[in-house]
Amino acid sequence: INYQSDESAAQSVLEQVRALGAQAIAVRADVSIEDEVIAMFRRVDAELGRVTALVNNAGTVGHKSRVDEMSEFRILKILKTNVLAPILCAKH
Repeated sequence: INYQSDESAAQSVLEQVRALGAQAIAVRADVSIEDEVIAMFRRVDAELGRVTALVNNAGTVGHKSRVDEMSEFRILKILKTNVLAPILCAKH
């Protein structure tokens, strides 16, 4: 279970998954940063074995606003999370 910032929510999901009998870990990583993706998969490989299936569901829009009101920084962050991150995860 990957999370970027809400560790308590990730731990809650982890407990639910484990209660169902599955092996799982929670790993903090910003999946829009390739070095963090690599580190995340290394940890998963070491603790659980090679990944055989991947669910890419990270995404963000932030607070609701018009595109013409968004800064370049915010647009780039959205694109990195919603477009680049799934590609990086699939790559690794």
